[in-house]
Amino acid sequence: YSKVFGFEMTTVRYHNVYGPRMGFKHVIPQIIQRILSNENPLKIYGYDQTRSFNYIEDAVLGTVLAMEMPNTNGEIFHIGDSAEITIEMLVNYISEILNYKGSFEHVPAPNGSVSRRCPDITKAREILGYKPLNEWHDGVKKTTLWYKDYILNNGNIFE
Repeated sequence: YSKVFGFEMTTVRYHNVYGPRMGFKHVIPQIIQRILSNENPLKIYGYDQTRSFNYIEDAVLGTVLAMEMPNTNGEIFHIGDSAEITIEMLVNYISEILNYKGSFEHVPAPNGSVSRRCPDITKAREILGYKPLNEWHDGVKKTTLWYKDYILNNGNIFE
């Protein structure tokens, strides 16, 4: 399209972007919500599946780099994080932050769920100099604390 109409275009493909204010239709806020509602046992759906998560500040950084770097016209960049964790690790960490004292139950992932999601960000790293600045556990902690405060003070208006 950009070639036909003569304008520059760079494509950015985001991978599991998360952070405060993202609504409740994503895995991290859903886990937080379930813990704060005292689900016990806390079901860990797809506990053995792996994901990499990209904190919103890093997604913005990758986007800006893709827009401002010369010679990116027509290129496609995967913006994400190469740190890969299991869903069980994610649930355990959020549970620790929220001081969850209940039990856990391993539950199979829903039908059609992929077992692994981890982007190859080599091209973004080499051409854009992109490197996520937020380790997954730091971003998850910031996100968890924001949602905890939001839910406890405002309720869940995103349902």
